[in-house]
Order: sequence, then structure tokens, then C-alpha cells
Amino acid sequence: MLSPYKHITYDSTINYREVRWLINTGRFAKKNKRGMRLRYVEQGIDRLMYMLKRFTKVLEVRLDSRSERYVITNNKQFLKLLQNFIERINYLYGDCAYIWAREVGSDSDHPHYHVVLWLNGYDVSNEKPIQTIWEEIHHKRDHQRPYDWKGDQYPQARMLNGIPSGKSDYAERLSYLCKLTTKGACTGGYDFGCSHLPKAKAEGIELNRGGSTHAV
Repeated sequence: MLSPYKHITYDSTINYREVRWLINTGRFAKKNKRGMRLRYVEQGIDRLMYMLKRFTKVLEVRLDSRSERYVITNNKQFLKLLQNFIERINYLYGDCAYIWAREVGSDSDHPHYHVVLWLNGYDVSNEKPIQTIWEEIHHKRDHQRPYDWKGDQYPQARMLNGIPSGKSDYAERLSYLCKLTTKGACTGGYDFGCSHLPKAKAEGIELNRGGSTHAV
């Protein structure tokens, strides 16, 4: 069967913006490599680079969201939550950038969501206040408590410093959201979205501007 996505890569690196990016195709896992949707990876890199060009020091945070109120026919519940969250983040910490992805596990009828968020590393130095806001919004909207990253083998956040050159691992985490597997039977709306970059043209940054948080 032909893939519904035109641009797929199974390679462990991609060349984009004059950088060789490591991506998470599962090369360290004892299983077959997973395909990555290349254009989505590029959109994530664009948003990361946008933030690095603005602030040079950027905090990258991974967030997860689950709820029995999420349905496979649309993303409305999640996007309302995400909009509320981003408004809080903008108010407290200024501009940010992000990507999100929807997945459906084989053991659930409800989709879940992953988010990678980038913030000004000079304004916020760790993930704790970000996770707290995320949890508060989930509680307010009667969703399940988000995944607690304490004790996880993978750190929830990391600080990225400077514009990458040569070979870089900066895209490894964001690329996980761009994988083909575990998308499940999502029958409505998009399974990927990202923040808009309205100032990109003015700053001379040519970007892949696809994706939108308003996709339902």
C-alpha cells in the first residue's frame, strides 16, 4: 500500500538549512526503523531555529496530554486546552514556538497528544513552572493529570544554546512527533500542527510555514 504521505524518510539524519540533523528513527531501538514525515520535521526545525535566532538560549520542553474527553473525530478539546496554555505562557514568559502531534494507541479509543515547546531560556530556566501550568489547565478542564516525567529515563526538558552548525542533535526530540507509527484511526482533522511565525519574513528567515493550531 502506498503511503498517504509523500515525503517520508527512514534515514537517521537529514540535511536541512545547511545542518545535518539527527532524527529519532528508532536506530537505537531493537525494532525496525520508523518512518518520519520529512516536511513536519522541517516545520519543527524552522520553529526551533526561529527561537534560537531570537534568543540564542532556548528551553525545550516536552509535554503530553490524555483525556477521556478527546475523540478521534476532531481536535477541538485539545486545541482549546492548548490555546489556553499558550496564552498563559505568552503572558508570563513572552513569545514561544511549538509543535503538537496526535496519536491513538492500540489499547485506547481516545487519542492522546504530544507537544514540544520552545521558550526564551533567559526568562525560564527549567520545566517545573511550565509543567505546573500544564497540569493546572488540565485540572481546570477536567482532563486527566498529564504524564509526570519525574524518574523517567528521558529528561523532560533541555537547554539549547546557540545556532547549530555541522551535525546537531537538536531535532531528535521534535522528530519523534513526526513519526508515521501510532497515528491510529484518527478519522477527523489533522494529526499535526505548529505555531505560526508572523515575524519570520521581517527577520529574513525563510520558513516552512505549514501547519496550524487551528486545524480541527
